[in-house]
Amino acid sequence: MLTVILTGGKSRRMGRDKALLEMQGGTMSLVLARRYAALGPVAFAVDEPGRFDCGGFPELADAYPGRGPFNGLHSAFTRTEEEFVFLTATDMPNGDPALAGRLLEEIGDCDACTILRGNGFVEPLFSVYRRSCAPLARECLETGKYSLLELFRRMKVRQVPEESLPDWDMEFVLCNINTPQAYRRYRETGRL
Repeated sequence: MLTVILTGGKSRRMGRDKALLEMQGGTMSLVLARRYAALGPVAFAVDEPGRFDCGGFPELADAYPGRGPFNGLHSAFTRTEEEFVFLTATDMPNGDPALAGRLLEEIGDCDACTILRGNGFVEPLFSVYRRSCAPLARECLETGKYSLLELFRRMKVRQVPEESLPDWDMEFVLCNINTPQAYRRYRETGRL
């Protein structure tokens, strides 16, 4: 399984590139890449190649600039031979490779596997995708449907209820840092 870390966002709310935020003695992007390397190969989905030091991890440049996280998924399936892609975001600093591995175990014959939160929402940016979803991803990109949830509506998705994953504190693992205030809180406490 290839882990793809999405780094192509504009970081508008943060006001600076989230991939370059300092975390645990390195940049958030590189700390995450090294952590997920325990699962297998890791690549960065980038809007602009060469934007930051990738520490030797490959870059997958967006084929459709400005069209969101679909780019990372599309690039992963068109530029590699991987059957499965774990998609996550650079601003999810507590992501756990063991949880990603569990989603891979749970995918069965589905096109994707995600976490169904207690509030009824799913986590498309912490999900495993099978190569079978690649044509739909390209179609969505080409027709202006940039939401991963649109893709979910059009394919077979295994939704693992968070209560069936008691070994993980989902508020911690899936926290997402979008603002300077959230980043400051995270730096001070390790939580949001």
